[in-house]
Amino acid sequence: MVAIILVIMNMGKHDEASQIQRRQLSKQLENPETRCTRCQQQDSFILGELGPGIELKFYFLIFRLKNRKWKYIPFFPGLNIYPNAICCLNCGMVLCPSDPKAVKDYFRRFARPARPDEETGEFEKSGTCRNCGESKAAPGSLKVKSPHNRRLSLIFGLYFSPGHLKERMTFPTGVETAGAILACSDCGTIFLEVDPFKLVAFIKAKCEPDYAASVLKEAPPPPPK
Repeated sequence: MVAIILVIMNMGKHDEASQIQRRQLSKQLENPETRCTRCQQQDSFILGELGPGIELKFYFLIFRLKNRKWKYIPFFPGLNIYPNAICCLNCGMVLCPSDPKAVKDYFRRFARPARPDEETGEFEKSGTCRNCGESKAAPGSLKVKSPHNRRLSLIFGLYFSPGHLKERMTFPTGVETAGAILACSDCGTIFLEVDPFKLVAFIKAKCEPDYAASVLKEAPPPPPK
């Protein structure tokens, strides 16, 4: 009974913090100066959420470092992340803001220095943060943590959902993420990517027509040959 009460209390705090984060991102998107730092496209970001491929009521996102001091930490599996994120329709970069203090503390306690021969992945090999420009980004993974089922992340993967879906029971709820996942220990931003063409196709097919028309002002450029 005590465990159930604690889970409900934590869910309430998490939902409240998530709503604050969502309002902050919405306000950021209203700024006409907002520009993608990867492709330099202006007014190309849309608001969405990161989560599993199905609609779940109880879940958390956990960021887990790739370069960990200990391979398995039973009492500290990772860093809690709020699901709200913004995604660039032009290049597919996804930015998920987090608490910089919590990220710095997590890196200080559990990260090990990367070797010179280690690469962070195809998305960003230099380890430079796409949000603040600092070279303090470290590779990791995003997992789904549920109080009811610890294997959900292994089954359903991770997706970016733009919201405004025509049907609530849409499967999957968004576009599957690809490439490396990195977190910046300076500004706390987690960034990853999706295929922009798949995202545009998903919005056209699965989202409300009014929403699709409002965000799909221009099609993404053709892929490089």
